[in-house]
Order: sequence, then structure tokens, then C-alpha cells
Amino acid sequence: AQPASATDGGDVASPRSAVVAPRLLFTNVQATAFSKANMKKIGAVEVEHVRAATHIIASAAKEGKEFKRSAKVMAGISVCPFILDVEWLTESAKLGYPVDEEGYMIRDKKAEDKYKFSMARARENIDVKVFDAMSVFVTPFPPSAPPLPPARDLQDIVECAGGVWLSKLPGQLPDGLVVVSTPEALSENPSLVTRLSSAKNGPPAVVVEPRYIFDSV
Repeated sequence: AQPASATDGGDVASPRSAVVAPRLLFTNVQATAFSKANMKKIGAVEVEHVRAATHIIASAAKEGKEFKRSAKVMAGISVCPFILDVEWLTESAKLGYPVDEEGYMIRDKKAEDKYKFSMARARENIDVKVFDAMSVFVTPFPPSAPPLPPARDLQDIVECAGGVWLSKLPGQLPDGLVVVSTPEALSENPSLVTRLSSAKNGPPAVVVEPRYIFDSV
């Protein structure tokens, strides 16, 4: 998706960002030496976790590196209002200050139609946490199961969206429990199925497929 230009032929100065000292997280694109030099020109620093970032650099359209729904993007949607093309950084460096982000927000209609989500709506609803009041537990999966993202990435998505990540099930099942599994995984763990369906262990859990985590945010 091509970002819109935030300048008018170079004749009108771009408005400044409200963020004075940007903290940038890169995903889908590398923080190259050129990017790092540009960061110094605007007083920005690179961070490694979405919860520390003010801006996520997630595409480089001019270099053919299109936006992808990486785990960092899906976690960042819940906590970071600015998910941008790297052109924002390039243009900011030219002017010597962080420019307003609006012209560089990633809006990829093809990807949004494919994955059934809206970047603009996610930004508007950033204070709405879709996993609020939920606890999420991911069951072990059989070796034949399709590979999942690392547990750490799934945990970041859940926690950034307001949920509680459970590395193991407590004795008393909590309210709002969501169990991420598949029929194949559950068939290999009948004791877990019994426990989840037993009223004495707490309220019944909602069992969902792994894609639920990505689709929810």
C-alpha cells in the first residue's frame, strides 16, 4: 500500500507529530543503517517490544516490502496508534523533526479485505481491549498440527488486548476462560475435556481455534 505524501510539492512544511521523542519498533522491514541515521536526525530510538513503542514501522512500499500481519503488528494494534510505512521516517528526517503521521498510516485495502479487518477502525478503537476480562490458555498441540506462532508472540497479542495469559490452568477455572485448541489436540487429552466440561471446576470454558487470537484483534 502506497502511503500518501504529507507535503505539497515541498512548498508547505508538514505539520509536526504530537510525539516529540518517537520510539520505533520495526517489523516486516529491517532497521537499516539508513533508517538508524534518520532516527538520529529526529531524536527517535528503536525499541524491541510493542508496549514500549509510539510508532510501528511495518512496511516499505517503495522497496516492495508490503504490509503483513506479523505478530508484532497484531499486538501493536491494541496499544500503538501509529502503524506506518518507513516513508514517514524518511520524510521526517528530511525536515529534521517527526512529521504528522496521518499521511503515512498503513491502509492496505487488499490485506484488509483478505483478513477482514480495518487499520483505521483499530486505531480509533485503541482503548477498546477485545480480550478484557478474559483468560486465555493454549493447549499442547500434536506434532502433526500446523505450526503456531511462538507462545511469547501469542502472549503479547493477548496481553496487549487486555487479556490474562495462562501458562497452565489453575485448579479453579476462572470466569471468561478461553481455551485455544483443535479437535485433534483435545482428542489426545480427554482428561482436559472432562475438566473443562465439569461444573465443579468452575464456569464452562469457550474453546476456539488458534486463528481466533489473530482474528479477534
